[in-house]
Amino acid sequence: MGMCAGSAQLKRHGDTRTFDAHAIVIDEGDSTDSLYVVLSGRLVVYSNSDSGHEVVLAEYGAGEYFGELALGGERRPASVRAVETSTCCIAQGLQLRALLDERPGLATHLTQQDPADRIASSSEMVNRLLKELMAGGYVALRDGRYVICRKLPLHW
Repeated sequence: MGMCAGSAQLKRHGDTRTFDAHAIVIDEGDSTDSLYVVLSGRLVVYSNSDSGHEVVLAEYGAGEYFGELALGGERRPASVRAVETSTCCIAQGLQLRALLDERPGLATHLTQQDPADRIASSSEMVNRLLKELMAGGYVALRDGRYVICRKLPLHW
């Protein structure tokens, strides 16, 4: 997910902004079209379940980027929050298009992120949730299979 190759050009086309720890950077459902490159700090992408339980989908640090899923004008599929003070370079849609005109190869990089990184993040999230469910006695591993032991509480 690193984007170091385009970071210098992005800084020319984008704005740098620092977010305090716990600040909401993106709200799920927003209709913005910005791309964020993390210059420093750590941020989490999360969504809330219907019952209000927060589910962390990914975590980003320096050199990584997020926001590319909404570049086509779609609403933001998840929220992003700074875990610690974080600085990002933000390119709005028009600024990003100017950069892509300069560096067409960057578009390929943005649309074909390292799939292994995305899969690893998903696997990590699933493993974390399974561990939590097992610790709570909701799921057990028997004969190499996960078995549901009891229903989740409504607040899950």
